[in-house]
Amino acid sequence: MSDIHLDAVTAGRARRREVVEYLADAAAAVKSRQIDLVLFGGDAFDPGSLQESLYAAELLRAFVAFARAGADVVAIAGNHDVVDTSELVDDAPVTTLTSLRMAFTELAGGLARSVWICERPQLVPVTDEWSVLALPYLARAHAERAEPWMSAAFADATTLRKRGDRIVVLAHLVVPGAALGSESSEMARGQDQLFPFERVKALAPSLVIN
Repeated sequence: MSDIHLDAVTAGRARRREVVEYLADAAAAVKSRQIDLVLFGGDAFDPGSLQESLYAAELLRAFVAFARAGADVVAIAGNHDVVDTSELVDDAPVTTLTSLRMAFTELAGGLARSVWICERPQLVPVTDEWSVLALPYLARAHAERAEPWMSAAFADATTLRKRGDRIVVLAHLVVPGAALGSESSEMARGQDQLFPFERVKALAPSLVIN
């Protein structure tokens, strides 16, 4: 799943209730179908809203439900999640997902081993045979760190790929040559981060989601 935009208003109608119902249905499906892995591709909600804590709580509740139903969860930040700040928390940017990452790290106990919130490029070893290469969107403030983070993530992925692991690439990046919509100017906190086609191709991944 991706781009749920909990804060969005469509034709004058707030979407939060509809999205929350969808997340509940998804959690039920995870349990009934014994789904192993849930991927969230970013754009949870824009930062700065007075209801930001409410949106974060809804998403936290959903991720907990997925994990308790038996699935691993990997979530990345999208361009609507980034916060235009140079601040880092535990060597990661600040995004609308930061509170969730800290909650699963500090408060959720055993669930911390099942839910990964990725705000910078990194490799997530989900099982002994499967890994997720997480390539989230970054704010302009972290442009200098982007390449070192990306290189380290691809190096880790290459090592596991050579070992025989399968790689899933989960990204929220710009496709080179794409005609960008109006949000490219409306959401100017991010930078034009291009999807690294050649690097991904060299990995021969089992699945690519962008």
